[in-house]
Amino acid sequence: GKYGTAIEIFKDILLAYPFHIIAYYCLRECYAQQGNEAEAAAIGRRMDELIRTDKRAHEMFVKYQDLMPDYRYGVGQPGR
Repeated sequence: GKYGTAIEIFKDILLAYPFHIIAYYCLRECYAQQGNEAEAAAIGRRMDELIRTDKRAHEMFVKYQDLMPDYRYGVGQPGR
């Protein structure tokens, strides 16, 4: 796949919407698919932090968590 292009797109989204938990999830999945588990794990930890500390991220997570089947809150790692 074109993970490099997707990574850049999701990074652009996060520049405009730094609370966008779905963009973080997609970014994490891209890194995981590339085999970059360290970066994927770091993003997972960032997601955990945002859900815990940012109301907008938390609300987005609650509303759309079904769209993120490989994310387990509080674990930060891919759920594979």
